[in-house]
Amino acid sequence: NKLDNDAYKFEEVEHTNEDKIIGHSLYNEEIKDYLKNIVNYINSNGFIYTYKEICNFYLSLKTKPFMILAGISGTGKSKIVRLFAEALGANPNNGRFRMISVKPDWNDSTELLGYKNLSDKFIPGILTEIINEAFENSQLPYFVCIDEMNLARVEYYLSEYLSLIESRRREGDKIITDKIFGSNFPKGMEYNHLYLPENLYLIGTV
Repeated sequence: NKLDNDAYKFEEVEHTNEDKIIGHSLYNEEIKDYLKNIVNYINSNGFIYTYKEICNFYLSLKTKPFMILAGISGTGKSKIVRLFAEALGANPNNGRFRMISVKPDWNDSTELLGYKNLSDKFIPGILTEIINEAFENSQLPYFVCIDEMNLARVEYYLSEYLSLIESRRREGDKIITDKIFGSNFPKGMEYNHLYLPENLYLIGTV
């Protein structure tokens, strides 16, 4: 199906078309058309971002699926993430776009990755749950916006994730990372198999 250039109803496009822009199957001209349609979708929602800005946003995510947007409050940092995700069919309703607000008291990764309770049961964090969903739906893009990252020290609550990003490598036709939990958890644990899937994009704002 082609994107509807008049109504910009990206959410009605089949998933196989929605996610191609973040895959490897489009030619340059097709990518340009998709990016122009994303710009049109954003502008139709009352926000002004140039084609060049959206291209830079896209290229940054394709280079490495982790990005930090910096700027003063109210300049649209988190909004561009939400609108870009919505243009590709990812939104809060289907769970493929998530906004995570950083809390000042975060001093480790338990809120994001999880922890073991007193009964030695693993309680997954919100980011682990999202990673698991993205892992199981590898043909669809997932976007996570970590808002106001500077409210807590990033090296405390996101250090494991940042290390995993640096372990990205190609294995066959996939891009994989080291496992999230590695040898810290027994083999039978539910989330022990997870690594960062290439269809997951994390964008932080500061």
